[in-house]
Formats: sequence, structure tokens, C-alpha cells
Amino acid sequence: VDVAKELGVDIFLYDGDINDVVGRLTQAAVEFDADIPILISGDCPLIWAESMDKLIEKILEDSELDAVDFCLKNGKFVIHEGMSVYRKKCWLLADELSDKPNLREHQFPIIGLKPELFKTDCIHDDDLFYRIKHRVSVDTLADLEFMRAVYQMLVGMKKEFDMPDVVELLLKKPQLMQINK
Repeated sequence: VDVAKELGVDIFLYDGDINDVVGRLTQAAVEFDADIPILISGDCPLIWAESMDKLIEKILEDSELDAVDFCLKNGKFVIHEGMSVYRKKCWLLADELSDKPNLREHQFPIIGLKPELFKTDCIHDDDLFYRIKHRVSVDTLADLEFMRAVYQMLVGMKKEFDMPDVVELLLKKPQLMQINK
């Protein structure tokens, strides 16, 4: 907080229940007057900006749309996780409807539980991102070890530590996925 103040950087501090993810996210959107809040999870270091741009473009195309995520393709999820795009009105309604602790401790499960109240859509991402099913968020020590190994290998190959290069590496060296299987 002191460093942010010293540098003149806006910072959001949530003083509510640490398990109230819905409340924290909604309050941040309100405080920063974010008409289209973008959810990027801090435990997902490989956010691919081009994919995020596609989500943003989709919600901007339809003013009635409440939320956009990635579609399944041939029954497969995209490898990257931790990013979605919403409208603030969606978060406000989700906050109001999330009346039990289990509905507040994750990122807006009420939206999926009450589809009649929210207009959602999904888009397909690049085919490359559907080629591998593997964990690329950092929630455990094994996940961190995996990321370090991938990073070191890519640096050694003079490649970027980004989602496309990570997927290409995992296609060539699937044994890396054993680290955090």
C-alpha cells in the first residue's frame, strides 16, 4: 500500500471477508467504475493478450451481452484459464443473488446456475490452445515447479515464455506435464 501511494498508483483493498470473492470483485468494479470488468486470475501467469482481446471484442459487439468466455471445441477446453469478460451490471446482479457462502467463494457461479437471468456467450480461440489439456495455473508447489521448468527450457531455446510457445513446447515435450499432473 505504501509503495502504491508513493508511486501514485491506484490500489484496491478489500476489507471484507477473505472468502467473499464475489463481493471483492464486485466492489472493485464499482470503485473503479468499470463498465466492462475483465477478470484475470493472478494464479494464471500465461494470459495471452490476443485471446483476451477476442473476448473484449465479442462483448463490445453486443450491448446486451453480460458475459463472454471461451467455448469448448470438439469437447475440449482451451488450455489457458483465468480470464473472462463481463459487464458490471452482470456482477452487480450476481452479487445480489449470491446469498450463500458457497455462491460467494468463487468467481460468480450464480451466472451458470441461473442462465435465464444472464445473457452469456462464448467464442472459440485459436486451434493451438485446444490441442493440450493441462494445468497452467499456479496453485500448488508442483504447478510452480512446472512453470519454472517450462520457463527455463524456453529461455534455453531462446523462445518467449508465452502461451503459444508453452503449448508448442508441451506438444514436443509432453513429459514436462508429468511435473504437475
